[in-house]
Amino acid sequence: MAEGRLSQAEKGAKMGIITNFAVSMLKGFAAIFSGSFALFADAMHSLTDAFGSLAVWLGLKLSKKPDRNEPNAPGKNEALGMMIVAVVLFVIAIELLIQAVRVAYSGETIRPAWYAFAALFVSIVLKEGLYQYRVRRSKMVSSKLLLLYNEERRQDIGVTFIVLLGMSADLFAAKLGLPWLWILDPFAGIVIACLMFYKGLQLVRRAVHAAWQHELMAEEAMPFMKTVQNVDGVILIKELKATEHGHYVIVQVTIGVNPNLSVAEGYQVGHRVKEHLMHRYLHVADVDVHVHPLERDDRYQMSLEEPSSHWIQ
Repeated sequence: MAEGRLSQAEKGAKMGIITNFAVSMLKGFAAIFSGSFALFADAMHSLTDAFGSLAVWLGLKLSKKPDRNEPNAPGKNEALGMMIVAVVLFVIAIELLIQAVRVAYSGETIRPAWYAFAALFVSIVLKEGLYQYRVRRSKMVSSKLLLLYNEERRQDIGVTFIVLLGMSADLFAAKLGLPWLWILDPFAGIVIACLMFYKGLQLVRRAVHAAWQHELMAEEAMPFMKTVQNVDGVILIKELKATEHGHYVIVQVTIGVNPNLSVAEGYQVGHRVKEHLMHRYLHVADVDVHVHPLERDDRYQMSLEEPSSHWIQ
């Protein structure tokens, strides 16, 4: 069940690679034939989205098989992939910035053809369809993945507005008798280049975060705690530690069970704990459960404490 849902998230990432690449090609050809630099910059932006989807896909792929001897190895590999994508973003952004300034100084004026606007409209439809597709397949995997898709969608909306403004300015410059409006087209390219550079910086930050394991705070680990509490046979949660490794989490939990249970019955309780966590939270890649018989001190402590999030009466 967990593998199947995670595969759905991988399909969403693959669809992102294919769709963003196709949108990039569509905008690129329309930009070449229409002469709109803003649309060409948008094509490069969509191409970097394809690279970003590739980084997400690699992260999901690597999170499937964590190594107990080197639990953060997938996180480090994912970080390396994101750093490579970030470098590509920086190179493209700098090149776009240089070309945009050159076009602005050249004084070249263009009037985008109707198919440039048609390509922009088709790309909007495709990108919105991609967003809805990926959200449906990733909402059960990781809230961070959803935040990533939402952030990408907001950037796409902003970039589309900027491109539309630049192309419209070129179109109406002559009709309105305001020839200076043509400069908005290369200026839109400059803004998009800056946004791409910012996206590269975000990838670097995420790469640094993925390279190092990070222990979740108590409130972040609370959903895991509540899930373990509801497992039949668990009387006390002695300790729960959740460590984040890139896109996935490894949970270590120590539980107290009825001391009258046999070793086999205690093992079954531990197995149920692992199964519940990995089926409910698909970004949980592994669970290490330690089962201890409830001792006298534990029962005495439970009789003195108020009911808390760490144990069940």
